[in-house]
Amino acid sequence: MTKKLIAIGILIYFSLINLAYAIDSHAVVLMYHRFGEDRYPSTNISTESFIQQLDFIEENGFKVWPLEKVVEYLNVKKPLPDKVVSISIDDAYLSVYQVAYPILQQRKMPFTVFVSTDYLDKGYSSYMSWDELKDMVDHGVSIGNHSTSHNHLIEKHSEENVNAWLTRVAEEIFNAESRIKEKTNYKTSLYAHPYGEYTNVLAKFIAELGYISFGQQSGAIGENSNFIALPRFPISEHYADMLEFKHKLYSLPMPIKHISPQEVITRLSIPSVTVSLSQDLMVSKNSLVCFASGQGAIHVSWLNNLQFVAKARKPFSSRRTLQLYN
Repeated sequence: MTKKLIAIGILIYFSLINLAYAIDSHAVVLMYHRFGEDRYPSTNISTESFIQQLDFIEENGFKVWPLEKVVEYLNVKKPLPDKVVSISIDDAYLSVYQVAYPILQQRKMPFTVFVSTDYLDKGYSSYMSWDELKDMVDHGVSIGNHSTSHNHLIEKHSEENVNAWLTRVAEEIFNAESRIKEKTNYKTSLYAHPYGEYTNVLAKFIAELGYISFGQQSGAIGENSNFIALPRFPISEHYADMLEFKHKLYSLPMPIKHISPQEVITRLSIPSVTVSLSQDLMVSKNSLVCFASGQGAIHVSWLNNLQFVAKARKPFSSRRTLQLYN
């Protein structure tokens, strides 16, 4: 590759009280990684912050549902009750078993762990063992597929054509599925894209393998969400502010009709996104705010009541932005 691939994206959400458009059945999925591991601030949540967030969920009448149940309801357009949230955790770090699991088990809150199987097979000390993962499964925790290697699967090797690349991806996913079934006796149809990265070709291919997939882009999920890369709200100590957490829990899916460009990967260093809505939001246009990683709020131009353009303020130097679309 001669240029870095950049996943372009916007973050858009409103609180319930500010919205006047028709609201589909929806839920919010939270995504965590590490717990109480302060040396990894970009992926860690402190134990105190985690407990505070769970307290807020309980005290404000949210219902914590298994991720598979939420997906099942939305997939067949079965109405969800209001204020449904699911908890997902990526990568199966040891702190999930030692810190998060006892807290969630005590509160009887279900959750899903997306597992990259090579890390458990190699016995890395910072990850759970298969026995620990099996213990959680035996007590009601669900598992999702996160590939075997957790590599950047969007990238073709130099010697690969498209068919060879997709064959390698399928092997990653099926081998992970086989190891999960062998070691825990758990069968899953949920998949999380490593690093939240995907292309349309890759995501559609994984859907053809029988998986419903999740990304790492922020947003609520609803009946009309794209099941090849459902959004989740990443949670870490960098984003542990309780007011921000509240806004995430009360967020709704945007009524998006079309996005251009449709491909979420670009080589442009200053990307822009044009969004067409299926219905008027019936709020002040100034209320809509778009964000990009490392740039904060970015420029938004309304073309008409149903269409706007969001553009980065400056070039991106890193591989990824806030990622993808809501």
